[in-house]
Amino acid sequence: MTTLFTYSTLATLGGAAFATSLLVNVAEQLRPLQRLPSGVLAWGIAIAVLAPAIGFQSGLHLRDMPLLVLNGLLVASTAVGANHVTASHRTRRSSKSG
Repeated sequence: MTTLFTYSTLATLGGAAFATSLLVNVAEQLRPLQRLPSGVLAWGIAIAVLAPAIGFQSGLHLRDMPLLVLNGLLVASTAVGANHVTASHRTRRSSKSG
């Protein structure tokens, strides 16, 4: 495997959620985006990840927009949930060791 991300992997729930999670973590550090709730930011990023992944594979048509919105919500909730679990695990580990 020469690349970690391909349009095929970004079109899957796991790949899109992982990419969304990474991008949300970076985007939350940018001052203009800090005012947005994490869920809204994640949803926007999820759609931005999914749209080209689907578009470059099978073409993105107007009829696909409702599914893109729903899939974006699923990917965003998966990414935010993974971040929440990871952050709470990190917090518990650091409080036990200190």
